[in-house]
Amino acid sequence: MKDRIRFWTLLCMLAALTACLCACSGKCLHLRMTTRTFSPNCSEQGYILNTCQDCNYAFKSDVVAPYGHDLIASTTPPTCSTPGYTEYKCSCGYHYVADHVAPLGHELSSIVFSPSCDEQGRTDYSCSRCSLAYSADFVAPLGHQFETAVVTPVSCAVTGHTTFTCSACHYSYVGEFLFYSDVFSGAYTAATEPLARGIDVSSWNHTFDEQTGEYLPLDFEAVRAAGFDFVILKAGSTVRPGENGTLKGGKEVTFEADYAAAKAAGLDVGVYFYTYSTTVEGTQADARALMTYLEGKQLEYPVYFDVEDPTISTLDRRTVTELCVTFISALQQSRYFGALYTNNNWLTNHLQTDKVTFLFDVWYARYPLSEDAFVWNSEKYGQHMGMWQYTQEGRIPTVSETGYFDFNYAYKDYPAIMRELGYNGYTK
Repeated sequence: MKDRIRFWTLLCMLAALTACLCACSGKCLHLRMTTRTFSPNCSEQGYILNTCQDCNYAFKSDVVAPYGHDLIASTTPPTCSTPGYTEYKCSCGYHYVADHVAPLGHELSSIVFSPSCDEQGRTDYSCSRCSLAYSADFVAPLGHQFETAVVTPVSCAVTGHTTFTCSACHYSYVGEFLFYSDVFSGAYTAATEPLARGIDVSSWNHTFDEQTGEYLPLDFEAVRAAGFDFVILKAGSTVRPGENGTLKGGKEVTFEADYAAAKAAGLDVGVYFYTYSTTVEGTQADARALMTYLEGKQLEYPVYFDVEDPTISTLDRRTVTELCVTFISALQQSRYFGALYTNNNWLTNHLQTDKVTFLFDVWYARYPLSEDAFVWNSEKYGQHMGMWQYTQEGRIPTVSETGYFDFNYAYKDYPAIMRELGYNGYTK
């Protein structure tokens, strides 16, 4: 094989030389030739480059075919998300990629988490062939279903609040706080002029008919016509032993008729309860009893706890004040505007004065001895209280020719307070 290549090489050289001699026509005979050998590689042929030193004429000889690439295959298998392929590389640097294989795709499994009241639902996906994991298919939280709302009204003993409970998960929270100072402003007021004038009434203000054994009604239309705006009715007193093993007290016998007649006459109404109780338990029973008397009624003025009976005067200040807190807080927690009725002697000598005037609205009985009985002596008495009972000898001739009434001034707009707060039977 090599001999044949040499033969054809010499023959080519001879032909080229002959052609050169003919072309030169007596010119350069290319007698001084140099040679340069180029070895074949993977992609290029080998040859000898013959160059004339005199005229730079050049030609190739001894041509050898390229060797061809010596390829090594490297296979990358497919994954879930990337294709597979084989890369072929030659030591000369030549390379190419072939034999592509499509990605396998993820082999997913899923776990479903249902939504709850406060957490979103989702589905967790994971691939069994690779480390891929993700969450999708989100569902919004269901939200709490607060169907149970227990309201604890504010009182002098308890901060008002509402307890909300979810019917689905039983989660609960306390919110909508109402502080005592938001509702009750204590005994004193900056007002100096009365806003309304009224009387208070019990069975003592009625004429008792011996023949019928009943109390005759009062003419509340005449009370209204005489310039009075409100009436405070005695609703009842502590049930206690009477004569011959009987009981006395309870609901005032004239209360229901007086309430109906006063309302019909257009008078605003409040009530008071006269206490004989000397224990917390007895005072709690009084409060429960009074609230049964008030069922179905609307009152524009407070519900007063009347503390002035001698049976209680032997108790110390702290105990008497505790009885007031017990009674009035029970009323307040049932959305009644509980308040305190007392006189100057009890306020200064039998009660914790600063405490009760801070905690309670006070109906204050104090009867001036001066001729000007209808004017509050601020230098002597200090700041006005919400209600002032300024005399127990008031006369309303058109109502009773011989009877006397307690007269009162209101320095707070109690009807507006009751309606705004939704107390005493009113809805806020």
